[in-house]
Amino acid sequence: MHDKAGPLHPSRELLELLRLQRALGKTFGEATLDVSVVHAIETELGATLPDDALIIMALRDRDLSCATGLKVDSILDIAEDCEDDAPDDHVAIAQLDHEPFAARDEGVHGGALQVMSIARPGDAASPKIMVDGFEDTIAGFARDKITVWLRHNDNWLQVLSHEKDLPLEDESFKPALTGLVVTKPAKPERKVAHPKFGRGLVVEEKSDAGDLKLVIDFENAGRKTLLAKFVTDA
Repeated sequence: MHDKAGPLHPSRELLELLRLQRALGKTFGEATLDVSVVHAIETELGATLPDDALIIMALRDRDLSCATGLKVDSILDIAEDCEDDAPDDHVAIAQLDHEPFAARDEGVHGGALQVMSIARPGDAASPKIMVDGFEDTIAGFARDKITVWLRHNDNWLQVLSHEKDLPLEDESFKPALTGLVVTKPAKPERKVAHPKFGRGLVVEEKSDAGDLKLVIDFENAGRKTLLAKFVTDA
C-alpha cells in the first residue's frame, strides 16, 4: 500500500505515452495526489494501485482519463459496480467504452463496456492490468485507444515524426504523492476477569438500552457478550 509521500515512478511505456502527448503540444507540470486519499482507496480495494495508474489520475488530463477511465473520484464506485465483471483474483478499477473517444466526441456507443482490473493484492511496481480477459499495461492500453482516435487527424504522421525528435523524459515532470497518512492510535488492550469464565480480552464495546456490554474473548471459555458490570479489570 502507498502510505508515505514521495515520488511516483512511471514505467517506460507511460513515459512513451506522455512523450506522444507532448508531441501533440501538451505540457505536464505538477502532478500530485494526496497520499491519504490514495491510501484510503487502496485500503478499500484491498489492492495496491500501480504507479502508472496514480500518475494518470494525478495528471487529470481529459484525453488520458478518456482512454483509461481512471478517475480518483469514481474508482471505488467502479470497484463496487463492476465486481462481477472482474476475475476472482482481481479488483475492477475502471470502466469505459470500447471506443471511448467516439463515445465522448461523437456520442457513438461502441458496444459492451470494457472493465479494467488489477490483481489483488497487487504489486506497486507492476503496471499490469486485465481488460476483458487480456493482460496489458495501462500505458499500452491507453496508447492503443489514443492512436485509433488520432489516426483520423490529418497531421497524424507529422505528430509521429515530432515525437521521435523529443527526449523520452521531461525533466520538469516529477509526479509525486504528497501529504501524510493520518492513522488513529490503537486503543490499548483491555483485559478483564470474570468469576466463572476467567480472564479475557475485550474486543468490542457496545451500548444496549443504556447498558454497556462487552464482547470478550476468554482464554478458556471462548467469546462471550456480557454486561460490563459483571467483569473486573484484570
